Amino acid sequence: MQVEKNSRDFVFELISRTYESHESMLKMCLKYMSTDDVTDMLAYNECLGGWTKEYLEEFGIRNV
Repeated sequence: MQVEKNSRDFVFELISRTYESHESMLKMCLKYMSTDDVTDMLAYNECLGGWTKEYLEEFGIRNV
């Protein structure tokens, strides 16, 4: 059974073939995403723990 490819697979293909770097693709994603999307992504991937509430608020990150 063949798994259907999607746009995420295409991005990984661009990176693996070195048409785009990880860094350039990350920058593209961050420019496209809203700040709420980025905060949600950070929270989902457990990247916000260990930082003080005050420090996160310096970057506009609240209520996480």
